[in-house]
Amino acid sequence: MMLRGRGSRVTEEVGVKKAIAALILVAFLACGLAAAEIVVQPGGTLWGGTSVRLSTDLPVLNQQGLSLTWNLGDSSPPQTGLEVEHVYKDPGTYEVRCTMSSGEELTRTLQIQERRTIHVHPVSPQVGEAVQFQAQHFGHSQIRWDFGDGTIQTAGSPVTHTYANPGAVTVKAYDFNGQSTIAVEAGFTVMADIRMIEVTGGPPRAHFPLQFEARNFGAGSLQWNFGDGDSTTGGATIQHVYNNPGTYTVSVQIAGAGNPKTLVVNVAPDPRRVNADSATPGLYETVTLRAEGFSPGNLAWDFGDGETQTAGQQVTHAYSRLGQFQVSVKAAGSSEPPVSIQVQVNQDRRRIQVQPAQVKVGDTANIQATNVEANSVEWQIGDQTLSGRPKTITHRFLDPGNVPVTCRINGQAPLTTQVNVRDHRRIQYAPETVFAGAEVNLHLQNGIGPNVRWEFSDGETRNAGLKLQRPFPRVGMVEVKAFDANGDAKAPVSQRIQVLAENRSLESQYQRHFVGTEVQLEARNFKDNMVEWDFGDGTRRMGSTRMSHKYNAPGNFRVKAVDFRGRDGKSIESQIVVASEQRSIHAPQRIRAGDPVNLELKGVQGGQFQWNLGPAGRKSGIMVHNAAFPSPGRIDVQVMDNTSTYPPFSATLVVQPDNRALKAPKFALPGEEIVLNAENFDGPKVAWDFGDGKQTLQTGTQVSHSFAEKGEFRITARDQAGDSTKLFAGTVRVVELVPGFVLQGMELVFSSGKAYMVVPRKSRPPAYALRLTSSGRGILRGQWKLDDQVMGLFSMVLQDGRVAAPDPQDMPNLPALDVGMHELTVEFTNYRFSGRIPRLRYFVSSGGAILLLSPEVGSKIPASDAAKLAWKPIRQATVYEIAVSEAPFQFLEDRQIEWKAATDHDHHVLDMMIFKDAGWIYWMVRGLNDSGRVLTTSEIGSFRQR
Repeated sequence: MMLRGRGSRVTEEVGVKKAIAALILVAFLACGLAAAEIVVQPGGTLWGGTSVRLSTDLPVLNQQGLSLTWNLGDSSPPQTGLEVEHVYKDPGTYEVRCTMSSGEELTRTLQIQERRTIHVHPVSPQVGEAVQFQAQHFGHSQIRWDFGDGTIQTAGSPVTHTYANPGAVTVKAYDFNGQSTIAVEAGFTVMADIRMIEVTGGPPRAHFPLQFEARNFGAGSLQWNFGDGDSTTGGATIQHVYNNPGTYTVSVQIAGAGNPKTLVVNVAPDPRRVNADSATPGLYETVTLRAEGFSPGNLAWDFGDGETQTAGQQVTHAYSRLGQFQVSVKAAGSSEPPVSIQVQVNQDRRRIQVQPAQVKVGDTANIQATNVEANSVEWQIGDQTLSGRPKTITHRFLDPGNVPVTCRINGQAPLTTQVNVRDHRRIQYAPETVFAGAEVNLHLQNGIGPNVRWEFSDGETRNAGLKLQRPFPRVGMVEVKAFDANGDAKAPVSQRIQVLAENRSLESQYQRHFVGTEVQLEARNFKDNMVEWDFGDGTRRMGSTRMSHKYNAPGNFRVKAVDFRGRDGKSIESQIVVASEQRSIHAPQRIRAGDPVNLELKGVQGGQFQWNLGPAGRKSGIMVHNAAFPSPGRIDVQVMDNTSTYPPFSATLVVQPDNRALKAPKFALPGEEIVLNAENFDGPKVAWDFGDGKQTLQTGTQVSHSFAEKGEFRITARDQAGDSTKLFAGTVRVVELVPGFVLQGMELVFSSGKAYMVVPRKSRPPAYALRLTSSGRGILRGQWKLDDQVMGLFSMVLQDGRVAAPDPQDMPNLPALDVGMHELTVEFTNYRFSGRIPRLRYFVSSGGAILLLSPEVGSKIPASDAAKLAWKPIRQATVYEIAVSEAPFQFLEDRQIEWKAATDHDHHVLDMMIFKDAGWIYWMVRGLNDSGRVLTTSEIGSFRQR
């Protein structure tokens, strides 16, 4: 029992203790809130513009789960947090409220003090002096400044400002870029500027010193600027000289400080002047110097070259050396600054001028000493001295070379030059090549004359004019000298002449000459390429050393040739004998192309002859055998003599086309008499060989013959009674056939299988074929007809049930030259055909065929529809016509083909109702130009009607 009871008391005691602890905790919390305060850091005095940190002194346990809202007592928005930081921009009293999330509120009053100040330097500035303001203890880098004279500026610190008027001034500074409502102020007084600059030393003039005095600047060095680019540091009194007149601004300030004091100085020109009539005189040239603006009296002159002079206001001076000199002048005996001028002596302008500039031997030149003031000088020209002469003289130069010319002037350095006297004289001689014994023309070109002393290397001397004629009899080198100017010239004009031995001659290329034949002449060893020719028949001509000439009559002629274009003093001669032409070429009366002929050169004796027969080749000898000319036409034949006895002989032979032919039938029956034709043979007789052992010499070109036996026989015919070298042959087949056949089928088509085609002009002849079938057998003969003209004959063997065709050699070529429509057909000469003989038509065009587009060949078109026939137009055609037929055009004659105007230039609409049902329809189109001429056609198109 006691144990149990004791245990119960223990349990009760534990419960009581827990309740008491809870009550104590609640009371503790309540007491903590009641004793809480707002904590401010930093402690002590709070300054405007500095950061203030606010928090509470609640225990950490009390702060758990709390949120605090701070109202800082100024216009800033509330902040939240257990601790906040804030800057008060202006001083004053602020009540801070801290509201807890539990509803409790803490308050505290803050006193913000002002410590911001403005430092002003200098304390008492003058008008125009820069004042510096330093903001101290301000909270922001940008400040709104009010300088108290109406000027407001936002800037940092420090800042400067200048005042234009004196008086008391209050400067205000608003912190935080002007957001602060309370201004920090500083007051001071702007003093009036009593500094001044005085000028002494008379009215300001250029070149005269001025004295400047700075007053009321206080002690210390001053910095001066005189406005002319010159500045210095010195005391309150200083001197300065202005070199040029003008308006200058003088400023002075305490060294290292600002706010200079200025003074405008008007510097008048220096009335004194010194002028020279030439600022750049030449050496030894007199210069006139004039002084102006000076008071009357003597002046002290200094010429800058070591010479001085006391004289009036005008003096003269001459410089004897080159350089730059300063001439100065001032009143004699005065201390005033001199006036000066620069004189530049940089060249010796004295010259010797020679006119003309280019002097030739014999010229009289004007020689002048320029820029020389002396009136009498001494001249030396070459080795000739002329004393006491004027500055200008004339002189004639007789000899070439560089001649020195010197002019001496008393007291001055001499002048020298050289005259280059050119020698344009020369001894010209003609002819250019001199042969021994020939007269030579000598000429001293551009000589002075009028007389010349001529000296020759063979010892002869002559006094003559500028021209002289003289022969040189000996071979070798000769020197000729000419002393000009009546022999007074010291240097001669020389010329060396080579005298050659005479070896020139006239040669003829051939030994025999004929009237009308070119005579070939050669002037051998002539020196000039141009020769004057006299052919002895009254003909004179200038030409090369090789000339040809035709003589119109026989005779003896003396030919003369003068070298050097006829200027040689000697002619070279030769005798030419010209005979009448007796040569000829003997040839047959008629020459046919391809027929060998014999040719013979008549009227010659001896010689070795070479024949040029053109297309017949080359042959040699007096007689030519079996010369055959392959083509007809005019053939120029030339015969050359290799021994040069005879000149070339030319003749023209007319070669006629060989249109001879042997015409014979291809087939014959045994015993049938056939006719053989030797077409275009000359005759009068023709030698025949019939190949069956029989021959005949028959007058005329036609013969009849029959063959008794079957076989193939070669028939030959030889023209000109058998004397012709050309043999014509043909073959006849003799077969035994039962006469009687009936043609059952005939086809005449182009190789394409068509009966019509368009052929380009000048193209290859179109190929075609004729095929026949028959019952029975026999020989069929006929002829080809093109445009109703017989083109050739044919014959063929027909056998029962077999297809027969003519020999290709019997089928003539179809020409493609004449633009237009052409028609080919056949006509049988030994058979009457009851059916329609087909025709081949072709159109020769220079522009190509018209291309058919639709309908396609073989297509079917309903009879109830209209058919559109379309084609591709050609460029040249302007009108199109169309032809339509139910029968093939191959079996129609031209009069049966009806051409009508097409509906349009590229198509035609065809009414199908006019045709029979289920039939073939053939059509073609042709193009015409404006004049109605047919240019080309299409090929034949076809389609069926259903």
